[in-house]
Amino acid sequence: MPKRNAIILGFFLLSVPCTVHVVHALPKFSLREGLRCQSCHVNPTGKGMRNEFGFNYGREELTTAKGLDIAEFDEPTGFLSPFLAIGIDSRTQFYHEMNSGKNSLFQMQGDLSLEMKLNKRLRLLLKKGFYSGAEIAAVGSILPFGGYVKVGKFTPDYGLRIDDHNAFIRGGPYSVSVLGDSFPNGYSKGLGLGERSEDTGLEIGFTPWDLTLTLGVFNGTPGNTIAFAPGSAKAIVSRLEYMMKFDEFNILVGGSSFSYPATSGAPSKFGMFGGIGIDKDLSILLEYDIVSAEVSNSIRRGSIFFVEASYMIVKGYDVRISYEFYDPDTKLKNGAFTQISAGVSFFPLPGVEIYPMVRLFREEPYEINNDQLLVQLHLFL
Repeated sequence: MPKRNAIILGFFLLSVPCTVHVVHALPKFSLREGLRCQSCHVNPTGKGMRNEFGFNYGREELTTAKGLDIAEFDEPTGFLSPFLAIGIDSRTQFYHEMNSGKNSLFQMQGDLSLEMKLNKRLRLLLKKGFYSGAEIAAVGSILPFGGYVKVGKFTPDYGLRIDDHNAFIRGGPYSVSVLGDSFPNGYSKGLGLGERSEDTGLEIGFTPWDLTLTLGVFNGTPGNTIAFAPGSAKAIVSRLEYMMKFDEFNILVGGSSFSYPATSGAPSKFGMFGGIGIDKDLSILLEYDIVSAEVSNSIRRGSIFFVEASYMIVKGYDVRISYEFYDPDTKLKNGAFTQISAGVSFFPLPGVEIYPMVRLFREEPYEINNDQLLVQLHLFL
């Protein structure tokens, strides 16, 4: 399975530039519109607080027509002055385990963000989570080719960076409550780049033409607490993407890497990603990653394959289905994990998303019966 997935994605990425003439927001929206993530977000690598364009895009392009009619605010409400803006992201989720019948309500996200413009070239970005950690970064737009320098504590720029932090290509879903002790000891539970993966470092980025390139140097000490690097070695993170734009569709190809040689057991990651957006309604995203780590004095290599298709059937209703396959050790014949998610994002009002979904888990060779029904309320500004 992993080899076949790698061949499929590799063929896709390699064949794109051979079959056409070459002339971020959530990756799916970025791909549909043919825009960079920083077009909608104050963070140049996307994710988190939205700028004025991003606010208007969510209002005008995602919200139902009825929702726009009854909304009372005509202008962005998070912009307190020309120098200060505020944003929020709140996700409250109802969780139901289909087999056992257990269910719960929990607040999975509560982030407050600020953007402070110190001058025309320098901004300070601050995000504080009520449950996760904090991000703080100074961003200077001082480099050529639309480039910037970012210094502080923030999430490294790797892969597609979708909004589901339980995905294998983010943090991974396998906590004690989901898989118990069945997950192999010492193996990475996904990429480990979801919530609470903020790290202190420096990042530079360039955006010439339709290319986006970032390179970051980090302590290699992710988490919520203040921590010094254990030695002189640093984690190096790089990412390159290229967006090809056409009249009716856009194509994205890219790759990223993460290496940290400071300690034994520290995983290294390498991945390819890509996608296609058609008619501003349909997007298909793919990512394939290889994760290497030292376990019991030997190198273990795992692979992750992700694909997501989403389609806006009518304005305000976005159907999403995704498939992920994770093999923590490609040398073993069993021990692979699969999750399939399907749902509909509903945007009834500006700044409101309701997302009911079903998530099916398959673990080899385990029989855990941990399929889930989830309903998420997402409020954002």
